[in-house]
Amino acid sequence: FFVYTVSAGPAAVLSGGLVVAADYSLGDVDAGTVPEPDVVVIPAVLWPAGRKERPLREWLARRAGRGAHLLGVCAGSRLLAAAGLLDGRRATSHWARLRGLQRSRPQVDWVRGQRYVQDGTITTTAGVTSGVFGALRLVQQLAGAAEAQRVGRELAYPGWSLDGPAGIPAQRPAPRDLTSLLAALAPWRRPAVGVGLADGVGELDVAAPFEVYATSFAARTVPIAAGRTVTTRHGLRLIAAPADAAAPRVDRLIVPGARSLDEAGPRLAGWAAGRGLDIELPQADGEFSFDAMLRDLAAHADRATAHVTAKSIEYPTGHLHLAGPAWPWRPTTLLALTGAAAIGAGLLPAAAAHQNRP
Repeated sequence: FFVYTVSAGPAAVLSGGLVVAADYSLGDVDAGTVPEPDVVVIPAVLWPAGRKERPLREWLARRAGRGAHLLGVCAGSRLLAAAGLLDGRRATSHWARLRGLQRSRPQVDWVRGQRYVQDGTITTTAGVTSGVFGALRLVQQLAGAAEAQRVGRELAYPGWSLDGPAGIPAQRPAPRDLTSLLAALAPWRRPAVGVGLADGVGELDVAAPFEVYATSFAARTVPIAAGRTVTTRHGLRLIAAPADAAAPRVDRLIVPGARSLDEAGPRLAGWAAGRGLDIELPQADGEFSFDAMLRDLAAHADRATAHVTAKSIEYPTGHLHLAGPAWPWRPTTLLALTGAAAIGAGLLPAAAAHQNRP
């Protein structure tokens, strides 16, 4: 496959504040500047039915009309539905979105408990890591079983097999999910995790820390690199903060995908040493990228948040040993102190009035 990125503007902001520079505009594709895509991957967008996204919806409809396979990853199905491309079809989405989608788009047959659903040339997937299953299915169909098997082995997603079952647990909201709400409601003193990026880094290695920490609300992620831009293994152009005196302050520095300090590069290593930071290499050989980041999240936040985050991205954790605190005490303590302060502030006028009584 020849892969390129397309956006209405020159760049787009991804999960966790990562910015990707687009290779081409929507108009470039319409004008034939690049080959007409055989596959279009559609991620989630904030306002899929909004006026600002109308050109994108119309662009997707034109791609579908010209025979492209459409792959809606996670809540990317909302954009496909808003474009009217799922009407009369079976589809799936992130488990937390399905009930709302069933109400707002009843003309779609929404399916729960499936990694991916294919209906003609449109494939939709569940939570974000299920996009790997949907993508490998399209690789199998368009490039052959041998190629899909090769790529699947390289990715090492636990439990994936060629022509394996697509069924997964049908997730629903549960009381434990409140751990993410706690973190979202208590952003004060949230640590900043620097994500060191080097040219040639794998795309999933990059995606894992930003997706995991953005989903968990446990930390803020800051992309840092030797220069202003980084080119990933397969040509994705990312924009980062250069490792210099003006780089944002971070509490930790992790380098995803690297197996040695040499792979981090001398400039990043020198910058970390000047800031008194150790370079952390969380990933082990032969494991899927999200394994390392969920372990990192459990160790530096708590196990409950790691499990809820895994549930949100629909990633299995049975094979993982997650070590760390059992509960998110930082946001719990902060919210308790905030509540106590608010109650105290509310009682002060009454206490003062009582003292001033004759």
